[in-house]
Amino acid sequence: MLELRDVHFRWHKQATRWILQGVEQSFELGQFVGLVGPNGSGKSTLLRLLSGDLLPSKGEVCLSSRKLSAYSERELARKRAFLHQKSALQFPFTVEEVVQFARYAHPLTAAKQDTTSFVKMTPKEAMETTQVTAFSERMYNALSGGEACRVDIARVLAQQTPILLLDEPTNHLDPRHQVSVLALCQALAEAGALVIAALHDLNLAAQYCDDMLLLHEGRVKRRGHPRQVLKAELLEEIYQIPFGVHYDEQKRPFIRPLYSHEVQRVPLQT
Repeated sequence: MLELRDVHFRWHKQATRWILQGVEQSFELGQFVGLVGPNGSGKSTLLRLLSGDLLPSKGEVCLSSRKLSAYSERELARKRAFLHQKSALQFPFTVEEVVQFARYAHPLTAAKQDTTSFVKMTPKEAMETTQVTAFSERMYNALSGGEACRVDIARVLAQQTPILLLDEPTNHLDPRHQVSVLALCQALAEAGALVIAALHDLNLAAQYCDDMLLLHEGRVKRRGHPRQVLKAELLEEIYQIPFGVHYDEQKRPFIRPLYSHEVQRVPLQT
């Protein structure tokens, strides 16, 4: 179990603004949880706290009832994989080399995959799954945004951890690859992994996540099935525009922003 126990976060002690406040949540293996909410609501910060990349200003983040700060970096790397929203890798490594980095935390002599993980992909299989094998010899820093995103996802899969924390995994991807990535996340959760992903597309989140956590101004506004979270009145309160909510044959919500024709148009500056 991955737990947030009354977690608060701000960047330094003198800061007046809390990025997160009073977050009390737990996550279990076998879940695909979508983190949704406006820009600046705290999604990326929450993922960084869950990964151990940041330490809470107040409260605790625990994995299996043990504080994340008590784990070594190598131990954490075998427990969870974290896909950052932006890659900082600037050195001229090939795509294959970048994916192979995922194996750093595992013993060189380990021929077998980690049996504690529900993600059973070798680097080669991860590259095939994300469809990046064709440019395995290309330099990572020469890729398009969508290509680099798929390579990063392959690296996360090759790390073979039971927990995957993904910050906007569909960013830069075309619709085909967005669906492919989220269907993969859903399949991994069904196989027993815990997948937590920050997503901006509410409709994609509603189609693939069975658990959603809605953040607003650093607080959890609601958590539950998409039908419970994606309510028109609640979305209007948070996003400050009206929404229409419809349901498909599986009773999953479909969200449509309702733009008013009465909004005053501001002339462009010349």
